[in-house]
Amino acid sequence: MSRLLGSTLAFGLVAASLPSLGAEVSVLSGLYKKESSDNNGQSGGDKSSIQVGGRYSDALSVQLHWYAQADLTLDSYGENAAGVAPSNATSLNLGGGVRHYFGKIGENFATYARGGGAYKSEKIGSFTANSASSIERNGLYYGAGFGIRLYLGTKFFCDFEAPLFESALFATETEITETSAAAGATVTNERETKKTELFATSEGSLNKVIVSLGLKI
Repeated sequence: MSRLLGSTLAFGLVAASLPSLGAEVSVLSGLYKKESSDNNGQSGGDKSSIQVGGRYSDALSVQLHWYAQADLTLDSYGENAAGVAPSNATSLNLGGGVRHYFGKIGENFATYARGGGAYKSEKIGSFTANSASSIERNGLYYGAGFGIRLYLGTKFFCDFEAPLFESALFATETEITETSAAAGATVTNERETKKTELFATSEGSLNKVIVSLGLKI
Protein backbone atom coordinates (compact mmCIF):
# COMPACT_ATOMS: atom_id res chain seq x y z
CA MET A 1 0.00 0.00 0.00
CA SER A 2 2.80 2.45 0.92
CA ARG A 3 4.50 1.80 -2.44
CA LEU A 4 1.22 2.45 -4.25
CA LEU A 5 0.62 5.70 -2.36
CA GLY A 6 4.18 6.77 -3.10
CA SER A 7 3.73 6.08 -6.81
CA THR A 8 0.45 8.00 -6.82
CA LEU A 9 2.09 10.96 -5.09
CA ALA A 10 5.00 10.92 -7.55
CA PHE A 11 2.56 10.84 -10.46
CA GLY A 12 0.70 13.80 -8.99
CA LEU A 13 3.91 15.82 -8.54
CA VAL A 14 5.03 15.14 -12.10
CA ALA A 15 1.59 16.00 -13.47
CA ALA A 16 1.51 19.22 -11.46
CA SER A 17 4.85 20.27 -12.95
CA LEU A 18 3.56 20.03 -16.52
CA PRO A 19 2.32 23.17 -18.26
CA SER A 20 -1.44 23.53 -17.83
CA LEU A 21 -3.65 23.75 -20.92
CA GLY A 22 -6.92 23.89 -19.04
CA ALA A 23 -6.82 22.46 -15.52
CA GLU A 24 -9.93 21.77 -13.48
CA VAL A 25 -10.90 20.22 -10.16
CA SER A 26 -14.18 18.59 -9.21
CA VAL A 27 -15.83 17.06 -6.15
CA LEU A 28 -17.28 13.58 -6.61
CA SER A 29 -20.85 12.95 -5.48
CA GLY A 30 -21.64 11.53 -2.07
CA LEU A 31 -20.94 12.96 1.36
CA TYR A 32 -23.14 11.33 4.01
CA LYS A 33 -26.01 8.87 3.94
CA LYS A 34 -27.76 6.60 6.41
CA GLU A 35 -30.24 3.80 5.83
CA SER A 36 -32.06 1.30 8.03
CA SER A 37 -34.59 -1.45 7.43
CA ASP A 38 -37.21 -3.50 9.28
CA ASN A 39 -38.22 -7.12 8.71
CA ASN A 40 -41.73 -7.83 10.03
CA GLY A 41 -41.34 -5.24 12.74
CA GLN A 42 -37.82 -6.31 13.72
CA SER A 43 -34.60 -4.47 12.99
CA GLY A 44 -33.03 -5.44 9.68
CA GLY A 45 -29.81 -3.57 10.43
CA ASP A 46 -28.60 -0.10 9.53
CA LYS A 47 -25.71 1.44 7.65
CA SER A 48 -24.16 4.90 7.58
CA SER A 49 -21.54 6.11 5.11
CA ILE A 50 -19.25 9.11 4.83
CA GLN A 51 -17.56 9.66 1.47
CA VAL A 52 -15.01 12.24 0.34
CA GLY A 53 -13.44 12.32 -3.09
CA GLY A 54 -12.09 14.54 -5.81
CA ARG A 55 -10.74 14.60 -9.34
CA TYR A 56 -8.04 16.70 -11.02
CA SER A 57 -7.88 17.03 -14.78
CA ASP A 58 -5.84 18.88 -17.37
CA ALA A 59 -5.90 19.14 -21.14
CA LEU A 60 -3.50 17.31 -23.44
CA SER A 61 -5.23 18.87 -26.43
CA VAL A 62 -8.55 20.56 -27.15
CA GLN A 63 -10.44 17.26 -27.08
CA LEU A 64 -8.20 14.96 -25.01
CA HIS A 65 -7.78 15.39 -21.25
CA TRP A 66 -6.03 13.28 -18.59
CA TYR A 67 -7.39 12.94 -15.07
CA ALA A 68 -6.48 11.55 -11.66
CA GLN A 69 -8.97 10.88 -8.89
CA ALA A 70 -9.23 9.51 -5.36
CA ASP A 71 -12.10 8.82 -3.02
CA LEU A 72 -12.39 7.45 0.50
CA THR A 73 -15.52 5.90 2.06
CA LEU A 74 -16.12 5.09 5.73
CA ASP A 75 -18.96 2.60 6.38
CA SER A 76 -20.38 1.66 9.78
CA TYR A 77 -23.09 -0.95 10.46
CA GLY A 78 -25.60 -1.62 13.22
CA GLU A 79 -26.76 -5.12 14.14
CA ASN A 80 -30.01 -6.59 12.87
CA ALA A 81 -32.53 -8.42 15.08
CA ALA A 82 -30.40 -11.59 14.88
CA GLY A 83 -27.47 -9.73 16.45
CA VAL A 84 -25.10 -9.81 13.45
CA ALA A 85 -23.68 -7.08 11.22
CA PRO A 86 -20.81 -6.64 8.77
CA SER A 87 -17.70 -5.18 10.37
CA ASN A 88 -17.06 -1.47 9.85
CA ALA A 89 -14.93 -0.76 6.80
CA THR A 90 -12.78 1.84 5.04
CA SER A 91 -12.78 1.76 1.23
CA LEU A 92 -10.16 3.45 -0.97
CA ASN A 93 -10.19 4.11 -4.71
CA LEU A 94 -7.15 5.58 -6.52
CA GLY A 95 -7.22 5.90 -10.30
CA GLY A 96 -6.76 7.87 -13.46
CA GLY A 97 -7.13 7.84 -17.21
CA VAL A 98 -8.15 9.97 -20.16
CA ARG A 99 -11.30 11.65 -21.42
CA HIS A 100 -12.17 12.46 -25.02
CA TYR A 101 -14.63 15.31 -25.54
CA PHE A 102 -16.82 15.21 -28.65
CA GLY A 103 -17.68 18.88 -28.60
CA LYS A 104 -20.50 21.05 -27.36
CA ILE A 105 -24.20 20.46 -27.89
CA GLY A 106 -25.49 23.98 -28.11
CA GLU A 107 -24.01 26.46 -25.63
CA ASN A 108 -24.31 24.58 -22.35
CA PHE A 109 -23.70 20.85 -22.95
CA ALA A 110 -20.85 18.61 -24.11
CA THR A 111 -20.44 14.84 -24.33
CA TYR A 112 -17.33 12.75 -23.60
CA ALA A 113 -16.03 9.21 -23.29
CA ARG A 114 -13.72 8.06 -20.49
CA GLY A 115 -11.25 5.20 -20.14
CA GLY A 116 -8.90 4.37 -17.30
CA GLY A 117 -7.83 2.17 -14.43
CA ALA A 118 -7.89 2.21 -10.64
CA TYR A 119 -6.63 0.46 -7.54
CA LYS A 120 -9.53 -0.47 -5.27
CA SER A 121 -9.69 -1.68 -1.71
CA GLU A 122 -13.35 -1.72 -0.78
CA LYS A 123 -15.91 -3.57 1.31
CA ILE A 124 -19.66 -3.61 0.67
CA GLY A 125 -21.97 -5.02 3.36
CA SER A 126 -25.60 -6.13 3.30
CA PHE A 127 -28.22 -7.78 5.54
CA THR A 128 -30.81 -10.55 5.36
CA ALA A 129 -33.35 -11.56 8.03
CA ASN A 130 -30.91 -13.60 10.16
CA SER A 131 -27.52 -12.97 8.59
CA ALA A 132 -25.10 -10.32 7.39
CA SER A 133 -22.72 -10.56 4.46
CA SER A 134 -19.98 -8.49 2.89
CA ILE A 135 -17.89 -8.54 -0.27
CA GLU A 136 -14.31 -7.29 -0.12
CA ARG A 137 -12.52 -6.32 -3.35
CA ASN A 138 -8.79 -5.62 -3.61
CA GLY A 139 -6.80 -5.15 -6.80
CA LEU A 140 -6.50 -3.38 -10.13
CA TYR A 141 -9.57 -2.66 -12.24
CA TYR A 142 -10.11 -1.02 -15.63
CA GLY A 143 -13.19 0.39 -17.26
CA ALA A 144 -14.86 2.98 -19.45
CA GLY A 145 -17.74 5.40 -19.20
CA PHE A 146 -19.79 7.99 -21.02
CA GLY A 147 -20.72 11.42 -19.72
CA ILE A 148 -22.53 14.68 -20.31
CA ARG A 149 -21.14 17.99 -19.05
CA LEU A 150 -23.38 20.92 -18.15
CA TYR A 151 -21.58 24.27 -18.20
CA LEU A 152 -22.65 26.59 -15.37
CA GLY A 153 -21.10 29.80 -16.62
CA THR A 154 -17.46 30.24 -17.61
CA LYS A 155 -15.88 28.61 -14.53
CA PHE A 156 -18.25 26.05 -13.06
CA PHE A 157 -19.58 22.82 -14.53
CA CYS A 158 -21.47 19.68 -13.53
CA ASP A 159 -20.69 16.22 -14.94
CA PHE A 160 -23.17 13.33 -15.20
CA GLU A 161 -21.14 10.19 -15.89
CA ALA A 162 -22.43 6.63 -16.41
CA PRO A 163 -19.97 3.68 -16.23
CA LEU A 164 -20.24 1.41 -19.26
CA PHE A 165 -18.21 -1.46 -17.77
CA GLU A 166 -15.66 -2.30 -15.12
CA SER A 167 -13.51 -5.45 -15.13
CA ALA A 168 -10.79 -6.87 -12.88
CA LEU A 169 -7.26 -6.90 -14.27
CA PHE A 170 -5.72 -8.51 -11.16
CA ALA A 171 -8.06 -8.65 -8.18
CA THR A 172 -9.19 -10.74 -5.24
CA GLU A 173 -12.80 -10.82 -4.07
CA THR A 174 -13.73 -12.28 -0.69
CA GLU A 175 -17.34 -12.98 0.33
CA ILE A 176 -18.00 -13.28 4.07
CA THR A 177 -21.37 -14.38 5.50
CA GLU A 178 -22.24 -14.38 9.21
CA THR A 179 -25.38 -16.27 10.28
CA SER A 180 -26.97 -16.26 13.72
CA ALA A 181 -27.23 -19.79 15.17
CA ALA A 182 -28.70 -21.33 18.30
CA ALA A 183 -27.75 -20.04 21.77
CA GLY A 184 -26.53 -16.75 20.34
CA ALA A 185 -23.62 -18.30 18.43
CA THR A 186 -22.52 -16.92 15.06
CA VAL A 187 -21.43 -19.06 12.14
CA THR A 188 -18.99 -17.45 9.68
CA ASN A 189 -18.43 -18.64 6.11
CA GLU A 190 -15.72 -17.16 3.87
CA ARG A 191 -15.10 -17.68 0.15
CA GLU A 192 -12.21 -16.13 -1.80
CA THR A 193 -12.05 -15.69 -5.58
CA LYS A 194 -9.09 -14.44 -7.63
CA LYS A 195 -10.08 -12.68 -10.85
CA THR A 196 -8.54 -11.66 -14.16
CA GLU A 197 -11.10 -10.42 -16.69
CA LEU A 198 -9.81 -9.46 -20.13
CA PHE A 199 -13.21 -8.49 -21.46
CA ALA A 200 -15.89 -5.84 -20.96
CA THR A 201 -18.99 -6.57 -18.89
CA SER A 202 -21.92 -4.14 -18.85
CA GLU A 203 -22.53 -2.42 -15.53
CA GLY A 204 -26.19 -1.45 -15.96
CA SER A 205 -25.00 2.12 -16.06
CA LEU A 206 -28.25 4.05 -15.69
CA ASN A 207 -28.51 3.27 -11.98
CA LYS A 208 -24.86 4.12 -11.25
CA VAL A 209 -24.59 7.66 -12.55
CA ILE A 210 -21.78 9.68 -10.93
CA VAL A 211 -22.54 13.36 -10.43
CA SER A 212 -19.66 15.76 -9.83
CA LEU A 213 -19.46 19.53 -9.48
CA GLY A 214 -16.29 21.20 -10.75
CA LEU A 215 -14.34 24.40 -11.25
CA LYS A 216 -11.92 25.40 -14.00
CA ILE A 217 -8.67 26.79 -12.55
